[in-house]
Amino acid sequence: MEIFKPLSPVIPVFLLAAVGFVFAHWKKISLASVTEIIVYLGTPSLVFTSLASRPLFAGDIAVLVSGVVRIRISRRPSLC
Repeated sequence: MEIFKPLSPVIPVFLLAAVGFVFAHWKKISLASVTEIIVYLGTPSLVFTSLASRPLFAGDIAVLVSGVVRIRISRRPSLC
């Protein structure tokens, strides 16, 4: 149907959220382990997939490098 075409990217997300909601009420689990899996495996794989699926231009690489440098500088302990 033509009316659902704009919603096609978000429908799987809402379905997955609904399944997670039902599962959370059905089975009580520790969210700490789920959070660790998402942070250490899910997020890097999402970034890698996003970067691997499109061509990188010099401007994109400059933005990525500047972001890494800013993170490194902000995490450096202060000398004061």
